[in-house]
Amino acid sequence: MKFKLFVAEEDWDAKEAELRTAFNIPNPTTSAFAPKTQVGNPDNDDYEKYIYPVPSEPARDARPYFNANELVDYDETWQLPDDEG
Repeated sequence: MKFKLFVAEEDWDAKEAELRTAFNIPNPTTSAFAPKTQVGNPDNDDYEKYIYPVPSEPARDARPYFNANELVDYDETWQLPDDEG
């Protein structure tokens, strides 16, 4: 799976709304396309950016809704280990 990082929460929310509509996912209060998380490691260059997982399985392939050049691999340093944080 690839990921898209958003600086602004509003941009994350707009993408979530777009994909809920595209994949016919109902009301956002009862269902979300993706969980909203942020980079939580202050030592990471992407600290506080919003992480959007981009599914690629056939039933919900979201890759066409993103610019492929902006997608990144998961970075295990986005979050601090449990005992540090």
